[in-house]
Amino acid sequence: MKKMSTMDSERLARYVHEGSEAAFAELVGQHFDLVCFSALRHVHDSHLAQDIAQLVFANLARKARSLPTHIVLAGWLHRDTHFTALALLRAERRRRERESKAGPLAMMCSDPTPNWEQLTPVLDEALDRLKREDRDAILLRFFQQRTFGEVGTALGSNEEAARKRVNRALDKLRLFLAKRGITTTAAALATVLTANAAQAAPVGLATAITPASLAAAAGPVPALAWAKGVLKLIALTKLQSATAVGLALLVVGGAATVTIALRTPSTSLRMQVQQIVEQKLMRGQWKAGMEELWSLGTNVIPHLAGLSDIHDSVLADDYARLWRQAPATVRNHLPPPLDRPRMRQAAMQAIEELGPLAVRRAAPQVIDRLAETDDRYNNYAAQGLRWLVPESRLALERLRSGLAGTNATWPVARSFLNIDDSVWPKIPEVIPLVTNFLNTAESAYHAAIVLGRLGSAATSAVPALVQAVELGAAGSFPDQESARWYQAEVDSGRGMHPARIRQDDKGLNHNRAMAALALGRIGVATPEVRDALARAWNAPDPWVRGNAAQAVGLLGPTMTNCLPELLAGLVDDNNGALGHKLLAMGKLGPPARDALGTLRGLAEVRRLQALVREPNSQVVSMSLQDLSLTAKMAICRIAPPEGRSWLPEIAALIGRWYEPVEFLAEPSPLSNDIVRAVEPLLGQPDAARQSLAAYVVVSQNRTHSGALAVLRRNRSSGEVNDRLLAGQLLFRALGETNELCAIVDEGFAAPQSHIGQGAGQIAEAMGEAALPSLPALKAALWHKDRFVRQRAGMLILKLAPQELPINQGK
Repeated sequence: MKKMSTMDSERLARYVHEGSEAAFAELVGQHFDLVCFSALRHVHDSHLAQDIAQLVFANLARKARSLPTHIVLAGWLHRDTHFTALALLRAERRRRERESKAGPLAMMCSDPTPNWEQLTPVLDEALDRLKREDRDAILLRFFQQRTFGEVGTALGSNEEAARKRVNRALDKLRLFLAKRGITTTAAALATVLTANAAQAAPVGLATAITPASLAAAAGPVPALAWAKGVLKLIALTKLQSATAVGLALLVVGGAATVTIALRTPSTSLRMQVQQIVEQKLMRGQWKAGMEELWSLGTNVIPHLAGLSDIHDSVLADDYARLWRQAPATVRNHLPPPLDRPRMRQAAMQAIEELGPLAVRRAAPQVIDRLAETDDRYNNYAAQGLRWLVPESRLALERLRSGLAGTNATWPVARSFLNIDDSVWPKIPEVIPLVTNFLNTAESAYHAAIVLGRLGSAATSAVPALVQAVELGAAGSFPDQESARWYQAEVDSGRGMHPARIRQDDKGLNHNRAMAALALGRIGVATPEVRDALARAWNAPDPWVRGNAAQAVGLLGPTMTNCLPELLAGLVDDNNGALGHKLLAMGKLGPPARDALGTLRGLAEVRRLQALVREPNSQVVSMSLQDLSLTAKMAICRIAPPEGRSWLPEIAALIGRWYEPVEFLAEPSPLSNDIVRAVEPLLGQPDAARQSLAAYVVVSQNRTHSGALAVLRRNRSSGEVNDRLLAGQLLFRALGETNELCAIVDEGFAAPQSHIGQGAGQIAEAMGEAALPSLPALKAALWHKDRFVRQRAGMLILKLAPQELPINQGK
């Protein structure tokens, strides 16, 4: 008669006759891989597979006394797993039908070979059709990787007989699979099973089998009653309401308890991803968790997509309920219920952070999350929209509906308005929807940022932006106080409800400041715009004044009609606002000659020392020395001859601050003087300063041999960062692309963020000339630095979007 394997038999006997929980733990450790992955093939969800494994071993504990000695334990466990999984799937299907929700259980895609993927859905059914001896032979040989000799011993025969039985069983499997449309050979089937069947379950996943005595527990009667309730639930419903992970408190002989705890490291990629999300991302260890996910490669993307789509199930609901009802002495041995909404959020945030490749591959899940009404869940999906619109019509429609339908519920609206700046120029058709958000004091800030990024396309929003500069919000308000109030959803502790909120002064000034800057970026200098900016230039709040000054600089000479108002507020005691005003005044050019007297005074550090409130601060790089030099540059722009003597002083700042480089590279009647002032810097030992100085010289004299030699030498040799800078400057000055693609490739391959981003800036400026760098850009989609990944994605979408396709379906 065929005998159970010697080790299995001994362990089961020790458990049955001696109550040895160590022996039961060894049985679980021996067979858990088989049970867990048999379940996984049925339900395609690692959580549910662990739930099923929990119950299978619970059944083993209950039925151990009645098992015949001739049973091969692997075969018994596989068959019990099969029936348990089928019962669970039927229960889940009925639950979903009751809730009128179409669709199968949420699946988490795996990455097996194509043959294994084809085989997986029908494999367990095929095994179940085999005779017990044949099924046991297949399970022992391929799923537990036993030798033929070990298989023969377990089956009560010898090695040669086991080999023949395995071959006959493979042929029977082949015939069954052929009926299901899967054509293969016995040899090929053996190869596929050898490579894939013996997957490793999470290491130690079921090793924590601990004895407990209900008599010794603090609350033996409640614990016993609870355990019996669980067993009754399992028995009466035939697993229709079975419990989830960790629920395996079994009454054995009316007294002993076996607890199987399921939470340990995993070797399966799917489970590795899930564990990283649970144990790192959901516990605040974000950086470490993201580094682990990145190190696993791009195959993590479908698993993250699956986790972002995970929803509660009948098992999860029941386990959460029973866990809450369990006595404290029991709960201490069980993992708490999984917070699936938080897992969806963490997985979606990870997808967004991993960048364009992840978002486009997980597009169906990203778009689904956009339909969430809670901005905790849709915020990161909204951030991912930058990689989907306008190509994905469904994503664009979700964006439109989000903007159109959330004006009255600000928290959700913020998710859509706070999308990356690069999105908006692609979709100017949403301008009317965005403009509507200027009408409330709470949302006007983000709306103004968006409209500014849209630039000249947002001309239709100019009247509303002018109102926002004046009042902090757009619309017809009887007075300033009325503009402060807005309607929003607030949490009172008893749920969300609408309420009227009053915006404070700081919030209104933020709105004014961003609306002013948006007017400058849109670039339409109507009389209303000029008047609004002139008033904002003299506003009480320094941020409003500074942003208005930036807008004046962007509009340039068209603002000279407001010169009296600008002169009245030119002297400013705030470092940042004063710096922006000095830059703006210079960009008005010669028409601003009336400002020269004031500018001369502001060019003196001693005068500035007495003027500004914080002379020792450096706001937006504006120390007292920087402010003095900015005033001198303004004088040079308005009256070039007067500023000639300051050129060497300005040139000395090359390499420390970019504004002098921009100023000295501009076309100027002082061209020869600028070259003479900058030429000494061509011999500087610092390669970056050399290249910047050479760029200034070439901008003024395109044939200057010394400056060209410096740039070409620095482009060809030295550190990659210095070569990138020299190549970028040569391209900007002369359009040269020699060696540039090779340097860009090297830059994207570098681990440093600033080098990769620098390579991205050059490639973006090169346009189609950067197409030879496409392989490097594709590789950089999985760069360790998120900002480099984003740069690479933006460039690919501009140059060759077909190289980064969008996943169109789950």
